[in-house]
Amino acid sequence: MRLKTMEMKHSRILKNTAVLSALIGMVGAVGNNGRTGETDAALLHALSEGIAIDRPEEAEREAEKIRAVKLRLSPGCRSCASPCGSTSDMDMKEFDGATPELREQREKLLGQMQALAWETEGMDPENARREENIVFLYQAAAAIGYDTDGSFLTELIDSYFKSV
Repeated sequence: MRLKTMEMKHSRILKNTAVLSALIGMVGAVGNNGRTGETDAALLHALSEGIAIDRPEEAEREAEKIRAVKLRLSPGCRSCASPCGSTSDMDMKEFDGATPELREQREKLLGQMQALAWETEGMDPENARREENIVFLYQAAAAIGYDTDGSFLTELIDSYFKSV
């Protein structure tokens, strides 16, 4: 299977949590406002390169770029008097404090997402598979941020990667 090869070839996964945290917030804003070419580019870059940054200052700069994209998409979130939390960065204490099984599922999915983002960045924008990949990557990022028991992660991985 193509994905198995991609996973073995690309093994650097989550080196920082700042970029992933900001990405989850941006994905929430996309869920509320719709995606744009700018959010697609930010998603692909965050997954293919951003989560693998191992220098904290550089990771924080990358996270700030993602937050800026989010605020351009959803400018009212900056000054909201009653924040709903749907566009907030992910609280990484929840990620780090997850059960070992859930953390393993999330990290496995991140590895698959990173490989898929690398592959997708190189595709022609008119390629239908590129669109399917991007939609999946948004869904997967949301699942990492909001699926607290892992049930949706398993379903997502099984349904998508068995179809490719």
